[in-house]
Amino acid sequence: MRNRDDDAAAVIHDMTFTKVKGPRKADIPFVKPPFYADYGLRLRVGGSTFINRFCTVLDTPVADITIGERCEIGPHLCITAAGHDLSPSERAATRSSLGKGVAIGDDVWIGANVTIL
Repeated sequence: MRNRDDDAAAVIHDMTFTKVKGPRKADIPFVKPPFYADYGLRLRVGGSTFINRFCTVLDTPVADITIGERCEIGPHLCITAAGHDLSPSERAATRSSLGKGVAIGDDVWIGANVTIL
């Protein structure tokens, strides 16, 4: 069992970095499979972000989902930009879903089994 208090080097998730002055910035996010996206059309993820296994993104063609730079995301995350009207009569009348964007900033840590609405 690993002692989390030791000074051992952590795994570096992505070794593809942009050659710029200052802090290193990864070119592409590191995503562990499986990863599920409903559409994926308006999903933007910062290049230096790590996404663990079983991430599900329920996006819509009308709302952006943005995940910033240097984020660390635990397994089994669900992000949904789709919803439905809370009123039963409105849901029955329109039979449609609603889209609202989700924005996750830079340097955000999200633990395991989280749902973001």
